[in-house]
Amino acid sequence: MSNEGAVVVSPGRRVFLVDDNPATVEPIHQRLCALGHVTTVLHDGAQVLEAARRERPDLAILEVMLPEVNGYQLCRELKRLEHPPIVVMLTSRSEPEDRFWATECGADLFLSKPVEPELVVQQVTALLDAK
Repeated sequence: MSNEGAVVVSPGRRVFLVDDNPATVEPIHQRLCALGHVTTVLHDGAQVLEAARRERPDLAILEVMLPEVNGYQLCRELKRLEHPPIVVMLTSRSEPEDRFWATECGADLFLSKPVEPELVVQQVTALLDAK
């Protein structure tokens, strides 16, 4: 059996999935877990900073529209941590100004929903492998 096209990653990378709609990130969560990643699913921006200080994620996937703290603010704060994670903005917002603000806050990648979960996982894998 061929493994051509299979995504291979270093096991145990810590990934935060932050979205106020759990159904949105569930397929991504399942694929990342299947690859050996340790994932934490959070639904509220206010929870993320405390969890990030404690768990030190390698990568965070953020929705822009979150309760309490929006994804842009959250990205800025995550990038100020002693060990900042890679940040992927995964959002239904797709206007040029959304991409601009994602870049301004320090996001490493901007993806617009809807997007195939496998594409997200491939992009995340590439970013983690480059780290």
